[in-house]
Amino acid sequence: MPTSKRVPAKVRQGSILHRNDTPVVRPDLRSAYEKRRDAIVALHVTRDARLDAIAQLGSQLNNTALLEEVDNIRRKELERYNDVVRRLRQELASAALPVSR
Repeated sequence: MPTSKRVPAKVRQGSILHRNDTPVVRPDLRSAYEKRRDAIVALHVTRDARLDAIAQLGSQLNNTALLEEVDNIRRKELERYNDVVRRLRQELASAALPVSR
């Protein structure tokens, strides 16, 4: 016999239950620079995690060629990440308003 969850007919004021209320969408208060930076960091971390998984598999299989290739790709990814972050910081510095004293 299938079980179904009972939906309460009424929701009291201040209750944490919200029947058909639309979810509250909170605005993203980050600047464009912070959004780009976060996207770059997320991409780098994702790629690094994938390389870790491949390296772990290569280690289990004792595949030294695969481990060397993963190290080579990891080095290139780190160089790419550092270059992108450096360019982003330079763009931020060039876009900053000069400070008057």
